[in-house]
Amino acid sequence: MKRTAKKRLYSHVWEKEKQVASMKFAARMSSVFSTSVFASLASPQAGGAASRLSVLHDLTEAHDATLTLGEAFDAAHGLLGHSYRNEYYFKNNLVSKIVLGRHSVRTASALMEVPSGRSIADLVIFNGTSTAYEIKTDLDSFTRLPAQLDDYSSRFEHLNVVTSIERAAEAERVTPEAVGIIGIRPNGSLSVVRPSNSGFSRLKQASIFQLLRQKEAVEALNRATGYEIDVPSGDVWARCRSLFTALPIEVAHAEALYQLKKRGMRASALVARTDYPASLRALAYGTEVSSSGHARIASRLAVPLTDCHRF
Repeated sequence: MKRTAKKRLYSHVWEKEKQVASMKFAARMSSVFSTSVFASLASPQAGGAASRLSVLHDLTEAHDATLTLGEAFDAAHGLLGHSYRNEYYFKNNLVSKIVLGRHSVRTASALMEVPSGRSIADLVIFNGTSTAYEIKTDLDSFTRLPAQLDDYSSRFEHLNVVTSIERAAEAERVTPEAVGIIGIRPNGSLSVVRPSNSGFSRLKQASIFQLLRQKEAVEALNRATGYEIDVPSGDVWARCRSLFTALPIEVAHAEALYQLKKRGMRASALVARTDYPASLRALAYGTEVSSSGHARIASRLAVPLTDCHRF
């Protein structure tokens, strides 16, 4: 083999080795973007968060040792975008671009991992209506997609499949025309390959009701009909279901939308803070935390990474 050919081969192998190493490093970093870590940061005694956050200390080799915890999260998220675009990266990108970009934290909210029949919607955004996003990373197949979309179709007005731009054409082929296709480009920008169409005619009161908690269902019925609890506590859920499924679909959807949007809005005060890391927006909407818990999170994110062992 000629010297120039060997040089090219060695260079190619070296680049591949660097890519694999970078991917493994980013995969390790991805473990900190979990609801359990986020909830620990919100608790009076952060406890287990310290051990889970230890992986972030590897970032100080490439950054200033005075990195705060919040800055370390952002740096780790940057690695995900470069080398390991997992489901969390997609979710956080959508929240940043849609809730805080296209809309506003004052007018839109989000919920993560929403149980929907036999499926779980990765992300649902509520503004003037309900829009579900099913994420398919490059590590996912489209095998379950038809069943997932079927579960979402009776609960949310708009449906979107979100995948890498390279797989967008494949997503188009395997989904109904009413389903939107959003491709995420290598630089993180969103490309609407096919816009979603309203599926309001598919909505069903019984399916929408399953999205609500009992307190929300009672409040929704009170707003819509003036209902006050009139049965023993053990019968409230069945009574609410009976009344809710009898509502006109327009009213049922509007009242559920009000309750679910309000549930997601609890995170808006934290996400709107200028010192809150962009990398943690999806976790704020995906983890139920009290206002005092949000205050603890904000305080701990400002702590130098080297001091996190004290949590």
